[in-house]
Amino acid sequence: MIGMNFKAIREQKYTRDEKKVMLIATFGAFIEFFDFTIFGFYSIYFGGEIFPEKDSLLSMITVYLVFTLGFLCKPIGFIIAEKLINKINTKRILINTILIMGICSFIMGVIPSHQSIGVYAGILMILARMLQGLASGGEIRGMMRYINQNIPPNKLHHTVSGLLLSSELGGLAAIGINQILNHTMVHQHILSFGWRIPFFVSCLLSILFYSYRFYFYRTHNTIVSPISSRAFINFIKQYRYRMLVLGSIVAINSTIWVTCIIYMPAILHHESELSYLDVSNIIFNATIYAILTSYLITTLAKKLDPFKLLRTTLFLSIPAICLSHYFLLYKSHIELAVGILISLHCLLASFTPRVFKKHLFPARFRLSGIYMSVNLSYTLFGVLSPLIIISLTYLTHKYFIIHAVYASVIALISIIGLANFKKMTEHA
Repeated sequence: MIGMNFKAIREQKYTRDEKKVMLIATFGAFIEFFDFTIFGFYSIYFGGEIFPEKDSLLSMITVYLVFTLGFLCKPIGFIIAEKLINKINTKRILINTILIMGICSFIMGVIPSHQSIGVYAGILMILARMLQGLASGGEIRGMMRYINQNIPPNKLHHTVSGLLLSSELGGLAAIGINQILNHTMVHQHILSFGWRIPFFVSCLLSILFYSYRFYFYRTHNTIVSPISSRAFINFIKQYRYRMLVLGSIVAINSTIWVTCIIYMPAILHHESELSYLDVSNIIFNATIYAILTSYLITTLAKKLDPFKLLRTTLFLSIPAICLSHYFLLYKSHIELAVGILISLHCLLASFTPRVFKKHLFPARFRLSGIYMSVNLSYTLFGVLSPLIIISLTYLTHKYFIIHAVYASVIALISIIGLANFKKMTEHA
């Protein structure tokens, strides 16, 4: 997965306070991606209860529209935090954002069904998800500011690795909870109240993280050499093209992750006619298999040129996507098909940081550049994928063919982005 260079992180000598700053930041990244995953992943259960439609695809379109709206609120929250960051202490922003995210998760977990309160169920879910998106955007800006203030530039690459790894672990934790629910509860209980449990878990984690942050901020004073908002805005203006290039390289990676984890469960259930338990087993087993496989491959390939590895993987991604969707279309080797896609994500996520870790952005702004580029990619490519593909599926009823074509086009965008990156570094 992204940032899976455990050895490099472990060998980097952080001071005691720097380790605590890292822990605080990774808490936020973990809960952000955990919330991101549970809303999309568990929509297979609550979609019909909160947004009932006669056609199940229409219900899914509504859910993914809300999912997209919440993610699109992140840039707004980022901008609001940027406006407030010089008026309100960065610590207060980080304390409040993690708490708001937890409150929103609790609200989503207790929202009555459409049958109980009608259209207000959907309205409450939309408002809670949008507010959570705003808080998440503020969390990202506050986190970047706080790390830049307290982590030396020579350690920022390993800090980025830790943050991205924590994000991936948040998604894996959400998948693991689903596996537990499916093996301990009957299907009807999951549909009626079991899907609410992950939202309560998210709320509990947010409260625990909030408590730790509050205690740390009360007992430590670690602020050093802050980066002004003007300098940050100038950085965005100067390096916006490089952020776009990196975002395009990550495009297929974000698209595959979102399509596999966020709405592949619903498609496997509706299109392949698999039970919820079978779907849960397939996603979980494929994810574990993909992590182990990619870790083994990246370990063996450490001495090879990372750029060539990434380029080769991107070119192989198109036939891999077509093969996996061939299996899905004909309902054969489904677990292998999902495993191919998630393995592709893991390989791309492992090779990509090795390519851009010393390029594109100056050390002082490396965290901001990388993290903003990744979030830009997830917004433009990953998060919009479910809405686009399900909408086209509703019109054509040819999901697997549409998804294969769509993902292949995104892979071409990533290949073009990598070519631009090569030109950029050659002329640097």
